[in-house]
Amino acid sequence: MVDAQLPIEQRPRPLRTLFLDFNAYFASIEQQENPALRGKPVVVAPVDAETTCCIASSHEARRFGIKCGTMIRDARRMCPGVIVVRGDHAV
Repeated sequence: MVDAQLPIEQRPRPLRTLFLDFNAYFASIEQQENPALRGKPVVVAPVDAETTCCIASSHEARRFGIKCGTMIRDARRMCPGVIVVRGDHAV
C-alpha cells in the first residue's frame, strides 16, 4: 500500500525531535569547571533558595537518594554535606 493511501495516523513520519538525557550532565559540568567539586555530592539549582528543587545531581549526591526534583531543603537533610551550586547557563 502506498503511504498516501494509509490513514494519516499510520503514515511514517520523519524524526523531528530528539530528546537526550545526559546522566547528571549539569552537575558533571560544574565539577569539570571547578575541580574542588569533584568527588563530592553536588546539586545544581536554578536559584539560590531552600524552596527550589534540584535540576541536576552528581553521582555522589545520588548515592544519598538525591535526584532531579528533590527540594534543596530535603537534599540538605538527606546529605548534610551536599554542595548546592546555582546553575550557570553560560557554561
